[in-house]
Amino acid sequence: MSITVATTKLVDILSDALQTASNDFGGVHLTTTRAPWRDEPSDVDLLAASSTNRRVLGHTWIPCDGRIDPMVWPCQSVADVLALIKSWAKAKGGDQHTVDISLILADPPEDAKDGEHPGWTVTLRETPALFDSDNEFQFHAHHESRFPISIVHRLRTNTFVTKDDYEEVPLTLWSPVVLSPLVAVAKRRNMQIQLFRHPERLLQIVQIGDTWIGIAMPNTPMPGDTTDGPSIEPVLGEAQMSSEVADLLRNGSGLFTVDDAKAAAKASADELRKAVELVVTTGFGSPSQIQRKLKVGYARAAQLLDEMEGAGIVGPAVGSKARDVHFKPSDLAGALGALDDDESDEAGE
Repeated sequence: MSITVATTKLVDILSDALQTASNDFGGVHLTTTRAPWRDEPSDVDLLAASSTNRRVLGHTWIPCDGRIDPMVWPCQSVADVLALIKSWAKAKGGDQHTVDISLILADPPEDAKDGEHPGWTVTLRETPALFDSDNEFQFHAHHESRFPISIVHRLRTNTFVTKDDYEEVPLTLWSPVVLSPLVAVAKRRNMQIQLFRHPERLLQIVQIGDTWIGIAMPNTPMPGDTTDGPSIEPVLGEAQMSSEVADLLRNGSGLFTVDDAKAAAKASADELRKAVELVVTTGFGSPSQIQRKLKVGYARAAQLLDEMEGAGIVGPAVGSKARDVHFKPSDLAGALGALDDDESDEAGE
């Protein structure tokens, strides 16, 4: 059994596969199949590579000639192969360089268990028909049972175990261990990272380019974590938007759009109205209460009270005491009206 592959393409999938590989799962799973390849009119032979480090799974593929049985290459062997084929391609042929990969059943180890597959002896060499070379590299590969290939099949069919008590929230927690291999693959491919959430499960489907798909597992929020928005906010004070910044936003140069700025202003106004409702209905003008109930930072809570003071809804701050509330719960409409009048005066100015 053997295949012939373009060396540069083999470098591509092995480089990406090594980013998400772990010897805990044998290394990198390699197999051949037949499937569509870009603009080819019919199915072609493909070499597919899959790997996982428990938190991230990656799956990618390249065209090849021939078929081989599934096998798992140890991570060190993948690294050695990459170093060798890069040097071979650089010395001869460049993008036209190809290599042959063949495998035979390995001799059983002395400590082999009954019925245990001995694995494969893999030989990688420059294609003899094209290159006058005796360069080759031989190593041992594991049987495919060392790799949880069923996960890749679930990725293909989208049949993942779901949790009845899972509740989707805006917050997703990503550790560097999860993000770093995704960033490395995206950077090498010069492609964006596309993440797809699902309302019934924590893990997310990831796509990078047109030949890399995988799974990434975010961390689980701890009890008490704020999950509907950030728990901190910028420490800068209020500032007017300069004409240069306005032009930048209007021209769509990458920060925000004008619609985003309008949406942010509306969200701020809505937050102020919620704070007014809270303070008036409870009769308690405390920044800590606003911080806790509206899940905003302490500085933002104090700022909201200052804005209410400007509208005559609460009195001035007196040390750490709660502010006096000038409207009774039964006159919430009057308080909101005073807020609207204050906003109208500011707009007129």
